Amino acid sequence: MTTLFVVRKARALAQGGDEQALTLFGQARSHYEDGLRDTDPKWAWWVDERELAWHEGMALADLGRTREAVGKFEQAVAATASHQVRSRYLHLGYSLGAQVQVGAWNDAETTMRQIEAMVGQAASTRAEVLLAGILPALTHKRVPGSTRDTAKQLTLLLNHGAPQR
Repeated sequence: MTTLFVVRKARALAQGGDEQALTLFGQARSHYEDGLRDTDPKWAWWVDERELAWHEGMALADLGRTREAVGKFEQAVAATASHQVRSRYLHLGYSLGAQVQVGAWNDAETTMRQIEAMVGQAASTRAEVLLAGILPALTHKRVPGSTRDTAKQLTLLLNHGAPQR
């Protein structure tokens, strides 16, 4: 529980523009590495390496340090087990958003291909809304043609190839 509260404090500070937020992630990791306590609620199972990396990525992004956030979002994806399809789908979306912001076009194409492979396997309104906010930025002429083409293909797949709910 302490890990969770320290992470939430760090996120709030980062959203307010306070760079001190980043120092709290070391403290949160230290608490996390101490392991679960008997007093921790059973629902705290989801506080894991993936969650810590994602929150740190979000804090970095909030502070305008998107290049550093890319690595944290990629760590979150790497820390997501292959059977956690919905979570992986969402974390790939956050990775894509940061990659697009910094112009990491080759990485963005790779991420979009991974997302394409998951469309229809995972239903996540949160991921779909996230992607709907990212993909239009990839239609601009400054974006390499191959990246624009991959984004167009992903957009079509999301709009027409997703299963009916």
